[in-house]
Amino acid sequence: MVLKNSRGILRLVTVLLSLIVMVVLVRIRYGVIPFVGQLPGDFELYLPHGTLFLPLATSALVSFLLLFIAVLCSSFSNKI
Repeated sequence: MVLKNSRGILRLVTVLLSLIVMVVLVRIRYGVIPFVGQLPGDFELYLPHGTLFLPLATSALVSFLLLFIAVLCSSFSNKI
């Protein structure tokens, strides 16, 4: 039982690290991630003492993608 759980954790860590590497490579190649901060639900508020950026739509999209990846990992780990 412990070995089965550690394999799942190892797979999850591997997927997360590969996602982080992909994001870093995109940042190195393009300087910015192309769509981040430019979606219709991302707000930029100009205040007297600075600017406040609220990426609500981008946060929702990233949360959905991470949930989808977690569900895929969970379904694949149940089959093994």
